[in-house]
This record gives sequence, C-alpha cells and structure tokens, in this order.
Amino acid sequence: MPPSSEYICERCPLANGRNHRFPKLQRLAHQAAIVRSLEQSSPATVPSADRHQPPSPVLDNELSEEISGLSIPEAQSDAPQDPVDMELQRLASLFTGLVLLDDGAHPHRQTHSKLFSSRDEYQTDVPEVPTAFTPIPPSEALVGVQAILQGQSSPLRPTVVDTQKVNSKLLQDMLSRIRASSNELGIQRALDSDAQTVGALTIAVNTASSVVIEAGRLLSSVNSAGDQNPRNSKRHARASHANTDVLAKQVQDEAMALDSLVDVIGCLLPPDTSKVEYDTAHHFDNPIAKFSVVAQLSILLALICHVVVGISNDPVNLIITFVNTIVRATMSLSSRSGQANATQEHVLNELPTSLETALRRFKIDPATIVYAMCPSCHHTHAAKKDRLSAEAFYPEHCQGYIYPQRGTRHVCGTSILALGHGKMRPIKPFVFSSFVDYIAATLSDPELERMCEKACDDALAAVRTAMSKNPDGPLAEEQVNNVFEAAFLRSFPGPVPGKLFIQREGRLRLAFQAMLDFLNPNGTRKRGNHDSIGILAVVNLNLSEDIRYRPENMWLSIILGPNEPNHDQIDNYLRPLIDQFVIGWERGFRLSRTALHATGRDVDIAMVINVNDLPATRKAQGMAAANSNHFCSMCDRFGIHCMYDTDFSTWTRRNISVLRAQSHAWRDAPTQSARDAIFSEYGVRWSEFWRLPYWDPTRMAVVDSMHCILEGLVHYHCRRVLRIDTKVAKRKETMGAAFEHNWPDYDATICHPLCVLKKEAKELPMIRTIQQRLVQPLLVEDAGEDSDEAEQDEDVDMDDTSDPRFVPAVTEEEMREQLMRLNLQPLRWVVHSLGLNTEPARISSKKLCCEQLLAWPLTNSTYVPRAINLANIHFIQRVIGKTTTPAWVDSVPSNYGDSNAGTIKAAEWRILSTIYLPIALVLLWGDNPLDSQSPPDPQHTRLIQMLDHTMALFSAVILVCRYTMTRSRATKYRAFLKHWVDTLYENHPHTRSHPLRPNVHMAFHLYDFLLLFGPVISWWSFPFEGVIGLLQRINTNNHIGGELEATLSRSFLRGASIRRWLRRDDCPPVFHELKALFEKTFPSYNTPLDSAPLANDGERAHYKRNGINFSRAKTHLGNSLVLYYPHNSRHAIAGSIEVISMRGEDVTFRIRRQAPLAPGIHDPFARYWPYFPARTYSSSMSDTVDLIPLHNVISHYARFNFSDGRCVVLDLATS
Repeated sequence: MPPSSEYICERCPLANGRNHRFPKLQRLAHQAAIVRSLEQSSPATVPSADRHQPPSPVLDNELSEEISGLSIPEAQSDAPQDPVDMELQRLASLFTGLVLLDDGAHPHRQTHSKLFSSRDEYQTDVPEVPTAFTPIPPSEALVGVQAILQGQSSPLRPTVVDTQKVNSKLLQDMLSRIRASSNELGIQRALDSDAQTVGALTIAVNTASSVVIEAGRLLSSVNSAGDQNPRNSKRHARASHANTDVLAKQVQDEAMALDSLVDVIGCLLPPDTSKVEYDTAHHFDNPIAKFSVVAQLSILLALICHVVVGISNDPVNLIITFVNTIVRATMSLSSRSGQANATQEHVLNELPTSLETALRRFKIDPATIVYAMCPSCHHTHAAKKDRLSAEAFYPEHCQGYIYPQRGTRHVCGTSILALGHGKMRPIKPFVFSSFVDYIAATLSDPELERMCEKACDDALAAVRTAMSKNPDGPLAEEQVNNVFEAAFLRSFPGPVPGKLFIQREGRLRLAFQAMLDFLNPNGTRKRGNHDSIGILAVVNLNLSEDIRYRPENMWLSIILGPNEPNHDQIDNYLRPLIDQFVIGWERGFRLSRTALHATGRDVDIAMVINVNDLPATRKAQGMAAANSNHFCSMCDRFGIHCMYDTDFSTWTRRNISVLRAQSHAWRDAPTQSARDAIFSEYGVRWSEFWRLPYWDPTRMAVVDSMHCILEGLVHYHCRRVLRIDTKVAKRKETMGAAFEHNWPDYDATICHPLCVLKKEAKELPMIRTIQQRLVQPLLVEDAGEDSDEAEQDEDVDMDDTSDPRFVPAVTEEEMREQLMRLNLQPLRWVVHSLGLNTEPARISSKKLCCEQLLAWPLTNSTYVPRAINLANIHFIQRVIGKTTTPAWVDSVPSNYGDSNAGTIKAAEWRILSTIYLPIALVLLWGDNPLDSQSPPDPQHTRLIQMLDHTMALFSAVILVCRYTMTRSRATKYRAFLKHWVDTLYENHPHTRSHPLRPNVHMAFHLYDFLLLFGPVISWWSFPFEGVIGLLQRINTNNHIGGELEATLSRSFLRGASIRRWLRRDDCPPVFHELKALFEKTFPSYNTPLDSAPLANDGERAHYKRNGINFSRAKTHLGNSLVLYYPHNSRHAIAGSIEVISMRGEDVTFRIRRQAPLAPGIHDPFARYWPYFPARTYSSSMSDTVDLIPLHNVISHYARFNFSDGRCVVLDLATS
C-alpha cells in the first residue's frame, strides 16, 4: 500500500500495543474507536504500570501532544449515574476526540488548534488547493485501488432517533422548569422590602423570564418538526403526536401564566439602577473586508450613488451592471483565451449584482426603533416583544389620553394599525434612531474619543488652576473660545453628588446640544404646498466646532408631517430621546468596547443646551408663546407693554422651582379647564425636558443668534425700518407717519367767529378726535410684509394688552372717511388752528377741510421722510458688486433690494449687516464732515442720528458673531442693543404702527448666554440649516406622514455610516485616496487644513492655513488683502501679497503696503471704530514692501474704493 494512502498507528491499544498500518480513509473512525476505548477504561480496572505492560498508544505523531492533553475522568463515587448523563458524557468525549484529531476539510496540515482559533487563523498560510491533478504511474493507481478495496468495511449506520420521544422528554423537562420558576415567584415575596429578598426576587424574575423565552423557542421547534422516524407505524405516529401536542399545549399554557406572573411581580420590583449595557461589537466589524478590493470599491460606489448622490434604485443597478461589465472586459485583456482564470472568476463572483446586494453586504442600515404614532393625538407606542413567541407587536388602538374642552380626560382609542403586506403595521411609523448606538459609533473612532476626554480634562484642569489662584473668583476664562471654557459647564454639577460634571474619574462624560426645527420637505416655493416635517438633531459638544456638525457626528430623527405638531403633541416626539438622557444621567451606559478601551467603559451624558427658533423653543419647553403676556421665558417681565423695556437692571430671573412645580401640576390636572387656569397664571405647560433632574430652561434653553438677531432684528431693520426695497423707493410718498405735535386748546373767546362750535358739548370731543387722527400713522406699505417668527406664532390673545407707545395705522382712505363723519365746525377750527387757511369763510365743505388736513402731515416740519431712496439702493448694490473680499466670504445677491433678488438667508444677512450695508450707509450718510463754524444742518443731523442708530445694531451683530467672547464684549453688545431700541421710534416714527417684536426683548437675554456658554459659534443653529438643505435634496416617494420621513431618516443615517466607515484605519490603502476625493466632492463642513510643504523650495500661488487660503494679488486679489504686523511693530498695516515663498516648512509673504490716507482728509469710519473695524486709506498702493513670516499675518480685509482716491479697509477678523 503506498505511503500516501495509509498511516501508521503506533502502540495501538486495539492491536495489543503493536504498531500497525491502517487505510488513511478510515483514520477518523479508527481514532474515534481508540478514544472510546480509553474512555471506557477506568483507573480501578487499569493495571498498574510495569515493564511488561505495553507502552501507551500514539494515535498520531503530530497530534500526540493534543491527545495527551485529554484527561480521563476519574470515578467520583460508586453511586449509579443517570443513563442519559452517561450517554451525554460519552458523546462529549467522542466529539472532543474527533475534533482534536480532525485536520479539517483541507488536506494540508494546520498550525492552529481548531478549538482555540478562528476560521481565518485556522486557514492561515494554507496553500491554494491545486486545480490540476499530478499524473501518477498506473502501477501506483492500481495498488491504491486494491488497498481501498481490501480495507473497506461496512459503513456505520446512524442511530435512528425517535423525534417524538425526544420532544416529549424536552417538553416534560421544560414543564418541570416552568413549575419550579412559578413556585419560586411567590407573590408574597414581592411585598417584602428586605434588600436581600428583593435581590433574590430580581434574580428569580430574570430566571423566569429566561425560562419563558426558552419555552417559546422549544415550542417553535416542536411545532415545526415532523415525524423523523419512518419505521413507526401510522397508528404509533398519531399516538406519539397526540401525546406531544398535549404536552406542548400544557407547556404553552403554563408558560403564558408564568409570563404574566413575571410582568406582575416585575412591576413591584424597585427600578434597576445598574448600568445599561450595550454591545458595540458591530462598530468594529468590517462587513466587506472578506471581499476583494475590487468588490469593495464596487459596493461603495453603489452606496455613494444611492445614498449620497440620491440616485434611485434602477439607475444604480444600471451603474452596477456597467461596472461589472467593465471589470470583466478588463480582466479578459490579460488572458489570451479571453476567459477569466480561477482567481479572476472568484473576484467577479464577489461583485454586487444589484443595489440590494450592496446594501446587504455593507450592513449600512443603522440601529433604529420604529414607534407607532397615533394619527389623532400623536402619542407614541413602542413595540413590545412577546417572550413566548419572540414577536414584536403594537397595541391596536391608541393608549394616550386626550383632554376635551368639556369633561375629564379619556383614552384616545384611535386605531393606529392597518393591514399592509399581510401584516398589521403602524399607520404612521416614527423611525427613531438609537441614541446609545450613536454614542457607540462616535466612540469607535479613537480620535473622537480622545477629543471627548480632553474637553472635560482641560476644563477641570483650568477650574483647579483658577480656584488655586482665587477660590472666590470666576471659573470661566477671560477670553472664552468654546462651551467648555465658559461658566456653565465649569460649574455644572454632575450625577455624583458634590462633584462637577467635568470630574469624570475614569468615566466618560458627554455634553450634548439639541435642536428642533421644522421645514417644508418640498422646499420653500411660494406657490408650492405647505407641508411641514420636523428635525430633531443632537450634537456632541465635547467635539470641536469644525467636526461636531458633520453628518457622521450628528444624531437625527425626523418628526412626522404633514402638519407641525402643536404644543401638546410635540412631547410625544421628544419622549424617546429624553428617555435616553434620563437613563444616561441616572444610570449611565456601559459600552462593551470603545476605540481606546477594548474591555469597555462607562459613559454618562447630559443635555445642556436646547437651541431653536423662538416658536419652537416655547413649544418644546412648554412655555407660553412669545406674543402672549408671558412673552419671556427667562425673566419676570409680564405684559406686552413691557416688551420694549430696556431697563434690564430691574429684570429678575424666573423662579425655576415654581416653574417645575406648575408644569407638574399642569400635567397632573384632570381637566382641560384646570390646565388652562394654570397656564393662564404661570404661562407654563408640561414638557418632557422637565424629566431631566438638572433642567433649567432659564439657563439652558438658549436664544439662537441666527433666528433672533440675523433673521429677526437685522431682517426687520433692513426691510421694515430702513425699507431697502426698490418697490417702496419707486412709490410716490403720499403717506405720512406718526409724530408729536403741540396742539392748542379750544377757546371760543379768541377763535375766529366762523370757527366757533355751535354744539360745544358734542363737538369739543370731535376736535380731540381730529387731532389724534392727524398724528396717527398712515399705513405705509412696507417692504417685506412677511412677518418674522414672532408674528406667525399664536398662543394667548392680547385683547386688553397694548403698548402705550403703539399707535394703530390706517390707510389714507380710512382716515378720510373718519374725518368726513365729523361735523364741519370742528374741522374748520382745526384747519384754522394749524394756519392752513386764514379765511374760514372759504372752507365751505367738509371735503375741502379733509383735503387740507390730509396734506398737512407731509408739510409738517416734524415729519420724517423715507430713509432710503432709489439712488441709495443703487449705491448699496454698487458696494456689494465692487467690494473686494477674500474667497471665504460668502456671496450675497448683487441686486439686493430688487424683487428678483430672492429670499435672503441668515448667512447673507450676516454678510450684509457686517460688511456691505455699514460701508454703504456710512458713505451715504456720514461722509460729509460737520463744520463747527456753520450752523447745524437739520437734515444732516437727522441722517447722522439715523446712521448712529443703524450702526448700533450692526456693531452689536459684529460683536455677537465673534468667535471669541469676553465679558466686556457682551456688555458692549447689550449697550448697543439698548441704544437701538431706545431711539427706534424717534428716528423712525413709522415703526410705531408695527407690531411689537418679541425678538427685541429676547436679544437682551442673549447677553446672559454669551457669558454662560461663550461665543455663539459653539452653539448657534447655523450648521443645522445645512442639514435641512441636505434633507430637502433626498429623493422620496412624497408619501408624507411616515414613509417620506422614514426615507429621509434612513438616507441621512446611511450617509453618516458611509462617511464614518471611510475614516476607519482598516480600509484598504486605495480607499484613503478615494476618501480625499469624496470629501472634496461631498464636503460636510469646512475643515481647517494647511497646505502641504512643497517638494522643492520656491514660490507658490496659494497657501492655506487653518482652512483659509492666501494668494498672490495676480492670482486672487481678495485672498491677497491682509492685515499684518511689520517687523518690530504691533501696529497693524494693510497690504497686498505679491509673492508667497516657501523654504521647507517656513512660509514668507512679500507684501506691498496700502498707502495711508493723506493728512487732513476726512475719515467717515473713524466715528465707529473699533466696533466697526474699518479705516479709510488711499486707494493707491505704497512703494514700501515688507517680507513677513506667516505668523505675523492677522487676518484678511475687505476693500472698497470710493471718491477722491480713497478706499475703506474693513478688518475681517472673526476672533
């Protein structure tokens, strides 16, 4: 027998210790027989070793060590053993030996143990199976065949198993376990408050739950199994089935009873306070690592096309087919026959054939929870998983409470399920992204986890340093750059009593910011539909501002449409998220693994900021609307007449204890009338945020600068106060505005005889009415009649609340009708008292009186004409078009003011109010210097006053948008805001007819949040607007009310998964190049980058530092304009970069200076320095050139050339 077909069994016990040859095909069976023989022998029956005893058998030369590791169990006692246990032990020993002796399916020897290694390790370094057989001589083949024939033995027949007997035995055992668990769960034990007993009961409940789950699995397997014994007769089979069915029914009934008992006793147990454990292993798996790089690229291309680009299924399938065809054609070029070899065929077989295949292989779908929303009251219903059937189910009807206007509350009862695809499904499914999975995904990145740790550690170190210097001093930095440097988080108590939140002590503490906003999924087209859905987004404040708002680092869920939920319904969408934050604070999470902790770590979380627009904030926080008497959620100002009060020194913060108590009282009130009474008095409802034990809406529900300042005050000032609109400017000004006038009193003894009142008692009040009407503002058709957020919200009626300074406006026709209803004599007297006609006899009709009276406001010296005319608007447009700015300054419509300029967004209002409009208005109204020798010009004085008023607001905007914040800046911001409010009616009387704007008052409270959380860039809602635009570009089926929202949510989360996956370190090298291209094509947000050093020293056209691009003047003029410090000077100079030189990593700029302004020439911008940091220079360049290192450059500047060879230089520094 050839050596290749046999093996030698040395010292075989089955051959009396002799060596013998054995056919290799029967090797496994022979070695199993040896193991069985060893197992059956016991120490008592084995003779003691002596020189005559045969040596120990050697089953395999190379596996002798593994065999010697097997231990033969010693007899423990003479007691008889259970035959079932003995059989199980015998089978266990047999399988152990077979596994150890089996080399596996592969014919080559293995270097790893099959028991203690993975499949990949077991197959490591194994040569490929030969695809062609090596020819052997016929003689050897004949010998091999003969050896096989001689060594053949009858095959072992498998033991016939009686399935019904096995099932009956398993069911009987399960029935015993169920009854034992039921006996253990005596209800009387739940009433015992002893800690040890409660702990034992908790263990018993958990054990019983496991028994119920196992019973369900057993019943499922028994029901699905058929009769596996063909030898049984039909009669015997029917009898066995009947017996099994009876047992199964008994197990099911008693398991259901045990399940109910578990639920009852579980309700009596104290709440679990242990850490919530979460398995994060899937975040460290690479689902496509087993595929070739070509297949990985194809899968990723399909996913990017579908998820990121938004291509629908069929076109993506077409792209996949084209890619597969191209790959196959390319591989055929390397073969002469045109056919793929085995390796290439393997790669081709791995390529995805459809989008569905790519999605399944990548495992891109995130962890989500689907809630059934009530179509009527929006109550959320989570699916409950049945322990016995292991199926999730929803209730058929809504279980939420509703409060009718009359009567007490009652259950809603609306149907929430409908039949779909053969199964009852939610009518309105709410897809909620798992928040703990989002945390796990964040901490699977080592860089992000280190950043999260560093935020708390740096803040704690700074606090300890500050307290060591001055225990009673402020904990915040003098110059604050982010929320962890500001006062709130440095003094925020943590979940451990007596310790700060930033004292993490080995744990990880994460602070989060939430934002709620609503949008039209179809865009903001005026003639489109008005559907509305919401986004609920959360970001991690421990991450730096440049990465925290990226889609892959943001949590998001979509609130169902088509209508925006009201103040009672919004809590249903907040509840699942608040549930996570309550758990994360009171118990914390235990993640099984993170990037820096392979054995897992504990994580605590807190929601510290909620930023929304004003209506959404009041709705989410359960506060009264901003146009109600309770117009402020932070201070005690009450009544609309206080809305423009600027004496903020008298404002006091609302009592948080009272607010919390009244919100609980509102929640627990049995009737709607009782709720209304609480709300009317305190202006507060219940909010899910109150479940957070640390929540304080007066300090944590912040004022958003984007909505309040930019889209609120700046929008209002430009469109309604200044009326920068070509339509308004072109309109003939025939309407007056409100003003003050010193009216004379009626005296019959000195007035003209024709003006004496005939019926004084009746007509004297008419004189007062006429005087009031004449100073009443005529309705001016302002630009931008679309009201801001405050005017769109409705909550509390304001029938008896009004501002005493508010004067209602009427149209000219309405005023004429009002005057015509009065008597002639009072009209004559007013005309005569104003000096409009010295001969009353010529005023023979009321019509003539009315015409003269209506014309009087326009001729009155106290009348303030329109601030902006058509020429001014054209100059503003010229400033926008001709001002040179660096490339990072976003563009604004150059035809701003025209009707076709489109809707101005918040970012554009920021650029307009901090760059273009201040430059234009200063040059329009302030470029003529006042001559102290000449009498003051009233018109020029009025323009300067209006300019000061406008620049106060714009200076406040510049301060609040700074990337760093100090107490002095915040104080100056509030001072500018006070000046703007106090002089609003004086400079622009027509605004008396405007509704009061809650944003004005809330803007003052922005001062408090600048001190609590630092610069607004750390917590404003600008980045969330980018998310809204991203969602509006996703393709959906437009089935709003569940399907559309689920598509948006899953598409966003899938895109985040792709971006996160591209950051992994285990990606193939080719993916790193792809990642750079992906980020360039689909940028998340601007990421600070520096230019790479040149391979050789020399000049370059651009250089990028921290994401800011500097260029030569001939390459990009705007990028070349910089402010810098010359050598040995701290006085900033303006200039233009001419040459950028690099020597290694050193960068040098050659800069030509901007020529200074000649002495004696007026600088109109000096009046507003430094809060509007602009200066006037000569428009020509100087002959002086400086060589400046990069670190001496301060910032870019904007430049606009205007009259007399002058230009304005505006510092664009953001810090």
